[in-house]
Amino acid sequence: MVDGWVAPEVLVLADHPEGMTALRSGLEEQGYSVVVGSREEAVPAHPALESVTVVLIEVEDITGLQLEAIRALAGAAPSERRVVVVGEGNVADRVRLLNAGADLCLPRGLSGDEQLARVLAVIRQAGLHGRRLTLREGNLTVDLARRAAAYRGRRLSLSPAEYRSLRELALRVVENRSRFPGPDGDDRLTMAIRRLCDFAERLEENTQSRMLDRAHLHVEAAESRRAKA
Repeated sequence: MVDGWVAPEVLVLADHPEGMTALRSGLEEQGYSVVVGSREEAVPAHPALESVTVVLIEVEDITGLQLEAIRALAGAAPSERRVVVVGEGNVADRVRLLNAGADLCLPRGLSGDEQLARVLAVIRQAGLHGRRLTLREGNLTVDLARRAAAYRGRRLSLSPAEYRSLRELALRVVENRSRFPGPDGDDRLTMAIRRLCDFAERLEENTQSRMLDRAHLHVEAAESRRAKA
């Protein structure tokens, strides 16, 4: 069981989910949790909608985007949720979506940095802020916002590659918990947690090994100084 899990705050539904990697990484680095799915999923009924701060819909062409879906998203919790649409279209198309309740319409082709900056600006203007995503599972605590982790009460010494792997495994646990509720999701969640905890065991061993190496170096340096004295 995950104690203190923070529900996803940004839901990205895209025609091309693989193209959302840069935006997802940027939001996660700001402390947001992100769920990326296909736009083929029923938007108003998506299980993550109960808690998200931003819904971002990415389409090839905004002309065919149903106004009913935008109205449903904007009308459910207008004071707590923001809707961003990314796609090609003319001024009339953008006005149509904004009048239906979208908070921002962005063209395709923006750089990852600009797209991220504009989404964060919408969040700031609305007075909405990301919460820290801290995952606790058994003896493991992962604070993704601070890029830190502890196992059995001791902080883990992580290389950049180890942190990236730990972060990916931790986010997989969060995503499985949010996207696959019910019996079918249990196996996926159990497997994700097992992989996370197994990796934490290896990280603890690596941390202890590094501490011993540093201790040996300290002793050798002290002996060397005494021999020269």
